[in-house]
Amino acid sequence: MRLAPLIALLLVTLISAAFADDAPSRERSLRIHLGGATLAGAPEYLTVDDLERLPQRESRIYDPYMKEEILYRGVPLDELIARYASPETARVQIRAIDDYMAEFLRPEWKEDIFLLALRMNGERMGRAQSGPAKIVLQKKDPWNQHVQKWIWMIDRIDFSLQ
Repeated sequence: MRLAPLIALLLVTLISAAFADDAPSRERSLRIHLGGATLAGAPEYLTVDDLERLPQRESRIYDPYMKEEILYRGVPLDELIARYASPETARVQIRAIDDYMAEFLRPEWKEDIFLLALRMNGERMGRAQSGPAKIVLQKKDPWNQHVQKWIWMIDRIDFSLQ
């Protein structure tokens, strides 16, 4: 009978250790859903590992929300769209886990340099750092008409023909 509490404590300790050791792999497995007018054969989900296999850009950007300059690295939005969206895509909606949504029209992603950032100062962004990905704007003055397009904790990207 006295053995039961000891076994329970041992079991809780082992489970806790297993989840603690697995934290980095859980962060890597965070997925972003792709929907709408995707190319034939495009995956339904992308992981950070998938996104990091695409061409990357790195840029020092003043983050108006963190109020500091940060070295961001990620996939240019136009590259992501060219890789996974129908060529006729006219609009892209990016949604965060809290349902905040930013919309990008073709002229915007062709004219401006939006980056789907995956790393901050060399480190992958987990949920604690507003990841797994966030859209940042590579401009000297981010407080312009596009400030509402900074979006983080992205979990869905939808491509639309209209």
